[in-house]
Amino acid sequence: MTGTKKADQVQEKQTKILSGKAGAVFTNSLGILFAFGIAFGGLFLVHHRLVREENALLNGGGRVEVLVQSEALPARDTGEEEVMPAMLTESQLYRVVEKLAEESGTVPHEPWDNQLSLAEAAACGREWVENFLLPNMGVNDYKLTEYSVNCSLWAWRTDVEEGATDPEYSYWTVCMDAGDDLAVRLILNAVTGQVLRAYTSSSLLVEYQEEDKIEGLLYAYAGSFGMEEKYILYVDGEENELWALSRNGSTGIHASVKTSNVVIASAEHGYAQAGPMELFTVELKLETD
Repeated sequence: MTGTKKADQVQEKQTKILSGKAGAVFTNSLGILFAFGIAFGGLFLVHHRLVREENALLNGGGRVEVLVQSEALPARDTGEEEVMPAMLTESQLYRVVEKLAEESGTVPHEPWDNQLSLAEAAACGREWVENFLLPNMGVNDYKLTEYSVNCSLWAWRTDVEEGATDPEYSYWTVCMDAGDDLAVRLILNAVTGQVLRAYTSSSLLVEYQEEDKIEGLLYAYAGSFGMEEKYILYVDGEENELWALSRNGSTGIHASVKTSNVVIASAEHGYAQAGPMELFTVELKLETD
């Protein structure tokens, strides 16, 4: 009897030990499963939020607007020459300009291979304004220090529907606003960053609207596309309102510039508050015959 009683006691202790271990394992398993549930739930919520923000961005036209305050960047010495994208060929340029004039209907999209990123498009726009447009108009000391920039990347709807994804046929719109001083809207080729069209409205340029500066700007703009053949310069319209530069070539591309003066009177409650403000507008573009 004594031996049986001891055996029962030993068996009871072993049963309690096993039950305790099983309970601990069960508790630990529940804790691990709960932790995984929290982790996967968090990932699901993050993914859902990203999808929702992406859809909102696309539905808004693919536009991103930021306020930029420029800072001096340290010089970089990489030991390598910077690789600049090649310009469009004559045939590519003609087709790009032709589509820009004739096509209608666009869709926003993310950059494809070999296309400029949003940051690169914004940088191209700023560089063109600071290092090309303003110096050719006689303004050499103006820098965009604080301004808003709005960039959108577009493809032609007909190309997308046909499954064509030629990267050079997309274009970036880059809009920069520095207040009354300067407002610029650019259309850039999505691969090369070449400015196919530009519209500028500025109070800074009012005193720089001499005929020779407009003519020089037009020649420089045409030259930026490698148009090295003979030019014909003609004036159409009253005074210097419309200038155009034709290229004698087989492709039939010509550059043009249109200028005008706009006077804006700020009024509220029936009287002018700050007086009239004069703006000088410049429109540059490429066209096909």
